[in-house]
Amino acid sequence: MASKKSNTFMRETADKHTGWIKLYRSLAESDLWKSDRFTKAQAWVDLIIGANHKKGSFWVRGIEVKLERGQIGWSQLTMSKRWGWSRGKVSRFIKWLENDSKIKQQTKQQITTIITLVNYEKYQSDNTTDKSTDGQQTDNRRNTNKNDKNEKKEYVSIEDLKIEEDSQ
Repeated sequence: MASKKSNTFMRETADKHTGWIKLYRSLAESDLWKSDRFTKAQAWVDLIIGANHKKGSFWVRGIEVKLERGQIGWSQLTMSKRWGWSRGKVSRFIKWLENDSKIKQQTKQQITTIITLVNYEKYQSDNTTDKSTDGQQTDNRRNTNKNDKNEKKEYVSIEDLKIEEDSQ
């Protein structure tokens, strides 16, 4: 039988796993992000970061490839080089994501693979009235210190942090 303490821990842990965080796309270009072989979780986040946030297109061998919001056009060779994996591992990972209903993939005229992130809107919603956003705001209010209102918040980009590290 679970103790009251362990039930409290489970409830607190569950609360911490709701909502979402904002990640800047520039994270995916930092040396820290690309310094080692990717884990599966890192590869999954890399796909989310790399997906189009609006309609767009790119050109491959003179052919325009159009993408919708939540789609990414990377070949398995591109992913293999980016993640430090064999093409076989990339293929198995993409197949696993597809079987787990996280993505849908299609090959565009043997040029590239178009991956559609099934729940992209859930991960990257622009709607601030979204259910997960409301949960995040509630969590933030609960943990807010009244003294924080008097402090000016400063935001620093990854590039600024890298410059500061290099100068030390």
